[in-house]
Amino acid sequence: MRHDVLLSGTKTKRLARAEMLAALQGKGVVASGKAKDLKILCDNNGKGTIILKQKKGEGWEGKLKGMLQILWEQGWIDPQ
Repeated sequence: MRHDVLLSGTKTKRLARAEMLAALQGKGVVASGKAKDLKILCDNNGKGTIILKQKKGEGWEGKLKGMLQILWEQGWIDPQ
């Protein structure tokens, strides 16, 4: 695929400790501690700990080429 394409379905991602701290600080809650304690604080303050993301198929446009691709384009690799 040349371009990135959005696929059907979603995937879930749990927030990391630092992301939970940032979400709580954005709400005005001063927090510290372990991730499980922060999860409880997030649940009590109406902040979710799981993010749903749209699945995405990555295309090649805008990405770096590998050495194999460069050698093939320059004719150093025989296709047979």
